[in-house]
Amino acid sequence: MSVKVYTDNIPTEVISKWSSFAESHSENSIFQSPDIYEFYKEIRNYFPFAFISFDDDNNIMGILLAVVLRENAGILSYFSSRAIISGGPLIGSECEKKDVLDKLLSKLVVVLKGKTMYIQFRNFFEWTDGELQVFFNHGFSFSKRQNLLIDTTDKEKLISGISKSKLRQIDEARKNGSVIRTVASISELKEFYKLLKHLYNKKIRKPLADWSFFETFYKMSLNGKLGIIQLVFKDERVIGGAVAPITKSKSIFEWYIVGLDKEYKNNYPSVLATWSLINYALNNDIKCFDLMGLGEPEKDYGVRDFKLRFGGDSVYFGRLERINNKTLYVIIRQLYFLLFKIKALF
Repeated sequence: MSVKVYTDNIPTEVISKWSSFAESHSENSIFQSPDIYEFYKEIRNYFPFAFISFDDDNNIMGILLAVVLRENAGILSYFSSRAIISGGPLIGSECEKKDVLDKLLSKLVVVLKGKTMYIQFRNFFEWTDGELQVFFNHGFSFSKRQNLLIDTTDKEKLISGISKSKLRQIDEARKNGSVIRTVASISELKEFYKLLKHLYNKKIRKPLADWSFFETFYKMSLNGKLGIIQLVFKDERVIGGAVAPITKSKSIFEWYIVGLDKEYKNNYPSVLATWSLINYALNNDIKCFDLMGLGEPEKDYGVRDFKLRFGGDSVYFGRLERINNKTLYVIIRQLYFLLFKIKALF
């Protein structure tokens, strides 16, 4: 068994094997696909690493797709660097799972520990105790995170799970002139991005992906790849929207969402943005809507209250994280939050 690392152009044969392996895997998601790898390659300060395990006959046994993110360039880039693995790794059911996992993690840590402050797995499924121990052996720790999944195979059941207040808001928003449709131009996308930048700078206080992220997602979506961007309009003005990656015939994810809820309180743009993805799933044979995070279960989180009113089932897959430089991590984390507090004042 061997693990190869790809950071640039991947041979067509490997891409084909990767696609077939992922599509047939029960835990497959768009975030462990060749399409998302190609997407990350085009984004400023995003650096994808594909770790692929092969057996002696060159068949794929496991895939782990990580993306290294940085906010700065040059000598300061390390201080904002982190590796994110969403929904992976994927390991074949026919092989010794813990052995493949061990080898993938070994290679991952060797390659990325000197390039990033930390490595984080955002789990989309549950690991067994034995598999978790493999992560622990490589210096990872587990933290609780709550997530919300909505079954979109039964419309009647889904509607019955949505709170009456949310259904009333959806109906009222439409009566007040709100319109939902897929983004149709770069100019509309720029309006949406402007709303997101304001939200992240003033409220969320976290870095927002570069414009190239949204532009590339939009262009790839025109070719039927990655997913969709749904926007909410009032009198032809963009007042909300959502970016939604899609795993074909399986799941749709609420990746980025924004709404001018105070300015257009009778149009409920955030509610409609979320509803637009649910409705898309219902009409396009997508089985699950993943709202991508309810935060830490023990902490108050306003977004959690908003999302839970759409029904669904809470899951607790959690995160696995390895701090590669603990002293620097603590210092940079404190400076990071201080910087955004100061930035929010201006």
